[in-house]
Amino acid sequence: MNLNRIAACISLALLLSVSAFSQAFVDENSDIVGWSDFTLIVPLLKKEENGKKVDRLTMNIGGVFRQGRDLRRPIDERGTVTFNYRFNKYFTAGTGYLYRRFRPTEAPRQYEHRLMFFLNAEKSWQKLVLKNRALTTFIIRHSRPDTVVYRNRIQANFPVRNKEKVIFTPFVADEPFYDFRAKSWIRNDIYAGITKQFTRNLGADFYYLNQRFRSGALRQINGFGVSFRYRLDRLK
Repeated sequence: MNLNRIAACISLALLLSVSAFSQAFVDENSDIVGWSDFTLIVPLLKKEENGKKVDRLTMNIGGVFRQGRDLRRPIDERGTVTFNYRFNKYFTAGTGYLYRRFRPTEAPRQYEHRLMFFLNAEKSWQKLVLKNRALTTFIIRHSRPDTVVYRNRIQANFPVRNKEKVIFTPFVADEPFYDFRAKSWIRNDIYAGITKQFTRNLGADFYYLNQRFRSGALRQINGFGVSFRYRLDRLK
């Protein structure tokens, strides 16, 4: 068995084991959620890198929809715009704005404005890609105290290739959340899934997600999601 198949088997095993582990702890404080989102990537500036033109500055416009309460009701809608600046093949920084309205339980609907600042780091090998996203979010809430949340997502990708062409990419990730108002780690997200690039412009992630919360009406969420990305060719 070659390394590509080993990576695929490891990722699938992690996905199944995380799902089984989470289901063993499902109770009345849990929920099952369907996640879907779409991002439109608009290149603004390009640069030369290793003899190829790559995006230096992009604007990303996105929408998010989540179906929860055991997949029976809409619980979360978001709209976002971010600007991403690529320093080199290792580091990308950015900032953005997100509007959110949500009602995950029977409590009244809630609204938030978020200002985001992030730094992404990436290191690639033939069989492995490691990524890290450090994201700080200023959350402006309606009828609740504002707060600042730091979250750090580390992800491992295992590209599966056929004659040097990437067919698909299994991945696993972990993302803890720290709330500066609560002065504690309030949440942890675990991901396992597969990335597929369908065309030069269109790609998607298909994944399972387990969220654990330290407090609140919901203590655990099991999510199944798909994230689509479409990159516009720069207008001439």
